[in-house]
Amino acid sequence: MKQAVYECGIYSIFLHASKIPEGFDFTIQTSVLSVIAPSHPNLKIQGLNVGVLYAKNEHRIKAGIKNLIEVSNQTKALMWTYCPLTIGLPTEKEDVLWLSHFRFGNNELEDGDQIRVSVEMHLFYRVKEFGIQLVYEPERPPSSQNNVVAGDVSLSASEYQIGTGKYFLRICGHHFMPSFTPLA
Repeated sequence: MKQAVYECGIYSIFLHASKIPEGFDFTIQTSVLSVIAPSHPNLKIQGLNVGVLYAKNEHRIKAGIKNLIEVSNQTKALMWTYCPLTIGLPTEKEDVLWLSHFRFGNNELEDGDQIRVSVEMHLFYRVKEFGIQLVYEPERPPSSQNNVVAGDVSLSASEYQIGTGKYFLRICGHHFMPSFTPLA
């Protein structure tokens, strides 16, 4: 069974899987990835897909106290920290794949920007594989561009802003208490 979540402008899905799907631009077996966004003529970065394959953590070392994804545009000093309210629970025999889609607007992520993406998992889980995929859309003529795109993860007047260029994407009242939802 799949579990899908939409919160704070981010779409996430949790499902049992054994690897990150094909098509992810950068995939590693650690929990931190740093890249420079490649240039594609006539294409504009519209978003970022993050894939995290995780399993039960028998050893419970080198793990955090919550589950989160942190996306940082180091070139523009912008950072989004996403801490979902629900996650999928791996079983003894099956890992869970957490896929999240971040949509950006207002040129928050552009060609040549230094991007750092990291994932932290609760001490009960360990990251097995981690990847990102830049999502592009054709550039529109200036007269048809919108300043705000529905579903953007950050807006200048966002209720999630915690400082200049920093956003904590979590439903109010649940900032520090992780919530777990099993996949059945």
